[in-house]
Amino acid sequence: ESVLKALQNGATLDDVATARRILKEDLVDRQLANTASDYLGADVNKVAERFMTKKPHMAEQRANQLETLLAKDVDGHAAAGFRAALWRALRHNSRRFDADGKVVPGIDTPKLVKLIDDYRPYLEKFYDKNSMEFLDELVKGGPLQRTGTSVPGEALPTREVMGANFATIETVGALGRTT
Repeated sequence: ESVLKALQNGATLDDVATARRILKEDLVDRQLANTASDYLGADVNKVAERFMTKKPHMAEQRANQLETLLAKDVDGHAAAGFRAALWRALRHNSRRFDADGKVVPGIDTPKLVKLIDDYRPYLEKFYDKNSMEFLDELVKGGPLQRTGTSVPGEALPTREVMGANFATIETVGALGRTT
C-alpha cells in the first residue's frame, strides 16, 4: 500500500528499493543495539556515551569489563551493536556548534581526532585494525566537509589531509551533512 502511494506520488522503483534498504538497515541496527543492551544490562547508547566521557586513564578498566560482557555473545551481534553505539558516541561528542551554541551539521574534526587519540587503546578493544584505519581516514577528510568555505592549513588536525582518498572524502562529506 505505501509502495503504491509512493509510486503515485512520483517515486521510482529505485526510490522504493532504496527506502526499503534504509529501513532494513535501520531495523538491523536496532536489533544489534537491543542485543548489545541485553548483554550489557543497560541501554547500549548510554553505556557507550558514559564510556566516551570517562577520563581516558579510567576507561581501561571499563573497556575490560565491557569486553568481557560482550564476549559472552558468541555470534558477535552484541559487539557489533556496541561498536555502532561507540560510533554514535564519538559523533555526538564531536558535534559542531555555531556562535550561539546551537548544534550545526557536521563533525568538529579536532574534537574527533582528540577523542580517537585519547581513547585509541580502548577503542582498539572493540574495533579491528581496518575499522581503526577507517576512523583515521575519516578524520583526514574532516576539514573538507565544510563545502564552500576556506579551511586554513594551520587549523587542520595533525593528520595529513591530502592522503584521503575519494571514498573517504565522500563518506566524510555525507557524514558531515547528517547529525
